[in-house]
Amino acid sequence: QIRTLTKVYHKQREDAGPIVGLEKMILELEKISSSLPKSFQCLIHGDYKLDNFIFHPTEPRVVAVLDWELSTIGHPSADLTSLLAAYFVRSDFFPKRLQHLNPTFNGFEDKCLADFSLPSFDQMIQYYSDLSVEDPNEMLKNFSFFVSFMFFKNSIITHGIAARLKRRVASSEHAEVVSRVSPLLL
Repeated sequence: QIRTLTKVYHKQREDAGPIVGLEKMILELEKISSSLPKSFQCLIHGDYKLDNFIFHPTEPRVVAVLDWELSTIGHPSADLTSLLAAYFVRSDFFPKRLQHLNPTFNGFEDKCLADFSLPSFDQMIQYYSDLSVEDPNEMLKNFSFFVSFMFFKNSIITHGIAARLKRRVASSEHAEVVSRVSPLLL
């Protein structure tokens, strides 16, 4: 995934320019990923996050997962960190004008999640561990790599919006604002 996303970034860079610090991050991610165990690979969603879920209208459960275009063979911790992205971001990290666009932009690292009937970070990790065949200790040992990868991936996704904006083919009315997020993610 790092190689594929790097190719995408280099193509986008022709229109949107470079993201300061990304080349260094690519080198670090490649170096660390080469030392990760390769034995635990499966189909992953690639963009597994709250705004890609459809929730049951009366029950606390997901009834569908949308936007599978980034699905690939990879490590499930990549999906887990995407799901947990908002846990790593303070609610005031992104400019207010972005926060209504995406639940991830309303980070809740500094919030009392019980007030919103949301599980804590530790509870989410425990749910994952209970359902996964992966050894939880192995998963946690490499967790910071997957958090870094998630921010790397999201910086390239938002950089793609900047590239489409430069080419005048961005479809979202919020493209201008979102296109400026990439540097904040590194």
